[in-house]
Amino acid sequence: MKRKNRLERVKIKMIPGCQIQKVIMEAVQVRTAVKTIKKKSSTGDDLMMIGTVIVSLAIAIALFMLLPAFIAGLLEHVTKSNVLIAVAEGVLRLVIFLAYVVLISLMKDIKRVFMYHGAEHKTINCFEAGDPLTPENVKKHSRYHKRCGTSFLVVVMIISIIVFMFINVKSMWLRLLSRVLLVPIIAGISYEFIMFAGRSDSKACEYIKCTRYVGTASYDEGTGS
Repeated sequence: MKRKNRLERVKIKMIPGCQIQKVIMEAVQVRTAVKTIKKKSSTGDDLMMIGTVIVSLAIAIALFMLLPAFIAGLLEHVTKSNVLIAVAEGVLRLVIFLAYVVLISLMKDIKRVFMYHGAEHKTINCFEAGDPLTPENVKKHSRYHKRCGTSFLVVVMIISIIVFMFINVKSMWLRLLSRVLLVPIIAGISYEFIMFAGRSDSKACEYIKCTRYVGTASYDEGTGS
């Protein structure tokens, strides 16, 4: 049975675009294991967690996928070029995301989260460099990481521009529906790309790695907090 499960994991890993689904499933399994160990969560807590996840996903899809698609769709009255509309939609999506990050960073609690984010990157860089995990060693490393989760979100938006250039739908509701249905595919492609960029030292990938600066700017190098 263990050999079969191992082979299934290898097969999933070999399929491009499926690794992110694998990562999500593993995260769910970890949370389930922790909950089993603690045995403190009630049915009410579980329902609240499920509700929070559903609402968060709905808001994220509406704000970052559907809203830019709807606004860009209005440009059909100005131009018939699907490429221009897709680029306008992608740029708008990116602007909304960056504005969102800047605005929430003004909140004291979220700014603190960004500080932890930078500290987490320092710790991972220290670990990957093979240095002992001590506060002194961790402080020596960069707060930026080449496989940052925030970079992943920016890459998703860049990949979405390319994907949507090849999808030409006239109906507004079909346009919005296509944006929702293609989220897993775009996320899968973006995950594979950022993992590749993390392993590559090419100049092309260095431009993508610049997105790692988003979300860790609040970390204070001087105080380490």
